[in-house]
This record gives sequence, C-alpha cells and structure tokens, in this order.
Amino acid sequence: MNFTLPAWALAAVAPFMAKNDVRFYLQSVYVAPVTGPDGLKGCAVVATDGHALAVVRLREVNVPGPVLLPREAVEWAVKAKGDDVAFALAGESGKDWTMTAGGASRRVAEIDAQFPDWQAVVPAEGAQRLEYVAFDAALIERVVKSAKVLHKAGIVGGCRTGAGVVPDMRGQRSACWTCSGYEVEGVEVAWVLMPLRVDVKPCGVKS
Repeated sequence: MNFTLPAWALAAVAPFMAKNDVRFYLQSVYVAPVTGPDGLKGCAVVATDGHALAVVRLREVNVPGPVLLPREAVEWAVKAKGDDVAFALAGESGKDWTMTAGGASRRVAEIDAQFPDWQAVVPAEGAQRLEYVAFDAALIERVVKSAKVLHKAGIVGGCRTGAGVVPDMRGQRSACWTCSGYEVEGVEVAWVLMPLRVDVKPCGVKS
C-alpha cells in the first residue's frame, strides 16, 4: 500500500530526530497507523532523541503499517520543498520505498529496528501537575522551530509572528506542550519535553 504525507508534517518533527546517537533507531522519523481517543483512525508521525519528542497526528492519512524512515531521507524530503511526500513500495522486501518530493525521487530502505513506545511517554490527562519545572532552553528552541513550520504551513493560527504554544505541565517525568488555534481539522500536534532534574523556584523582578 502506497501513501502520501504532507511535507510540513515531516518538517515539524524533524528537529527532534537524534544526531550521531548510538541508538541508531532514534535517528529517524516513525510513521505508523494510530487510533485516537475519539476512535478515529489515522497515522502518527513521530521523532524523538530521548530528551524531547514531537508527534503529529493526521486523521485523514492511512499508512500500511509502521515505517521507520532514516534521518537522511527525511532531511532530503524536507529540503525538496514540495507540498507532499509520496511513498511507493519498491521491490519485494516490503521495506524499500521510492520517495517522491518536489518533482524528484529517491529510493530509501527502512531502518530495521523497533521504535520506542512513544505513546507511553506522553503524560496522561489528569496526571499530577508539576508546580515548578525547568527545561533545557535548547529543547524549547526545537518546539519554536517546529511551531514556525506549522504556522507557515497554515496548520495553526496565532499572531503575525508565529503560532501560539501552550505548555501543559502535567506529568512527573515529562511535560506536554501543544499548539493553540488549529486551523486545519484532523490535525493534532504535541511536543513532550523532559524537565531538568533540579529544584526550581520562579525568579523575577520584584515590584
């Protein structure tokens, strides 16, 4: 079964792929079928380096099964600057694909490995909320970069300068961030960041 992904979905999660990590399976984007809390089927596009995770859920896109795309193939598709990235099975292994984007094509082999259970990382609704929390600024920078992709693609609204980002401090080991002002139905985006392991108290300018 062939399928097509919007190029912005890959671009939005690409900053969260691992680099030069011995866990080679994290140097990738994971695409898999998923059923949401509303019972509607679609797919999830996910990337993580073990410290931060990004997931884009597309209700209108069906994929044949889990596909683990290597980093270089994702970067190629993003740089192609097409609206969509098409995937067609190539060969008989079921693990090789021809990717087409921006009028160009290339062949890519899936990574043969097990991607982590990303759904277990996302804090559940109603989980105990973190009162004070600190994040590595570099991880927040990835959220900003991802949000800019979504805003430019017209997926989420916000102000003239960018998308609205909503921190949701639920969970003890990670915190979930989302976008505000979705303008395209059937799309959901979330980022999950691991807090710094330090005792943090808010500081600011006293009046």
